Amino acid sequence: WSRLNNNLPRAPVDDLEVHPRDNDLVAGTHGRGIWILDNVSALSGLSEEASREPAVLFPVVPATLFQYNVDVPSQGQGILRASNPPFGAVLDYWLGEEVERGVRIRIEDPVDGSVLRVLEGSGTAGFNRVIWDLRHQPVPHDTTVFDPPALDVGPRGPLVMPGTYRARLTGLQQGGDDTEVEVRWDPMMPLPDSEIRARYDFTMALYALQQVGYHAQVQAGQIADAAQEAVDSLKALPDSKADTLGEADTTQVALADSLLGEIRVAASEVRRRNRDLRGWWRGLIGEFDGGPSTIGSLTGPNDSQRERLSWTEEAFADGVADLDEVVGQVIPALNGILAGKGISAVEIPERGSGLSPRSPRASRR
Repeated sequence: WSRLNNNLPRAPVDDLEVHPRDNDLVAGTHGRGIWILDNVSALSGLSEEASREPAVLFPVVPATLFQYNVDVPSQGQGILRASNPPFGAVLDYWLGEEVERGVRIRIEDPVDGSVLRVLEGSGTAGFNRVIWDLRHQPVPHDTTVFDPPALDVGPRGPLVMPGTYRARLTGLQQGGDDTEVEVRWDPMMPLPDSEIRARYDFTMALYALQQVGYHAQVQAGQIADAAQEAVDSLKALPDSKADTLGEADTTQVALADSLLGEIRVAASEVRRRNRDLRGWWRGLIGEFDGGPSTIGSLTGPNDSQRERLSWTEEAFADGVADLDEVVGQVIPALNGILAGKGISAVEIPERGSGLSPRSPRASRR
């Protein structure tokens, strides 16, 4: 016997049925209702020989790209409605023994091997399951340095193109496994390849903007904090006390204070502009990928949406221009003052990068 490592309650099971269409295992329990294990291919595919391997990544049932209908149920419906099967590709794997720090599953472009997504998985011995939501790697979302606006979509990446990808199980001391993952387009919404590509390129550009704003704000906050610490150190020097300062020293401290003010103003402006512009961005991305109360679409962009994207890109560029000026002019001027007093320079953290505009070349089927 092996644990499923799933959420099956500890209850007597009176009946088992494998759904003939969906290949789901349906368990009728005594007192806990009906429990469903979506897709039991892994159970039927684990042979005695495979169970002796350190790790097995089972074949993946093709996943379909589609948009859920956003429904806000009444209280009664909300209580009685069961969960839908998970959206995306179901990745089942077997571990012969526990992996203390867990495992990773990389989703790769099979053409050039580039990594589109890294998924964290349990390292528990036996059966395990991870769901890939058919999206690229999301932008980091450290809310201690980035305050997302209301109704923000959160840390998610754009949907991938339909095609065939490679899932690779890693993080083990020895062994590993890989398998193909086929992503299909919604068969109920046939569109020409050109429109599917146009939609993909448009959402890639939108999510790239999300990352530009996030990384600019993080960099601005880090610079402002480091500059504050440096100026505080300058003022704490024994020869920086008001009663011992010469005229030249007074001028230097005042200039350092002024430069710090410019840095903090620029950081606040990046935050303000980013918050305002994310509202525009959120409206656009909601029309394609949906949101907390928005139904998305699989169609390509229209002329109005392209114009709004162009405007938003320009506004984002303006929003980080002041920060670039701080990085190129204000910080060097402040560091010159600090160097004269033997204080370490304010280091400029590298601004993070995000999505590449290059589109994965996953093979179409």
